[in-house]
Amino acid sequence: MKKKTSLGAWVFIWGGYKEDPIPLEKVIQRPARLNFDGIEVTAFPPHLDLNDKERRIEVKKMLDDNGLKISGVAPPPGRGILDFDKIMMMSGGP
Repeated sequence: MKKKTSLGAWVFIWGGYKEDPIPLEKVIQRPARLNFDGIEVTAFPPHLDLNDKERRIEVKKMLDDNGLKISGVAPPPGRGILDFDKIMMMSGGP
């Protein structure tokens, strides 16, 4: 079985990027260019708001267009598990 790799998008919104986060559109392109298999999405602004259906559809298309799957989800700080159905829709699940 081939080992799969992914990148956490959250690294591009905190730390040195806190004042000027890298847009998710650009973040998704990086692991795709490096032949990664997936990305861990941040399920909170500035990258994504799970309550924004249009944005979820947009992100799903970007992932599909770049050949990436969702490998994990980083919930908003201080919150636990999010709306599992919304996450599954983006990951291509049931």
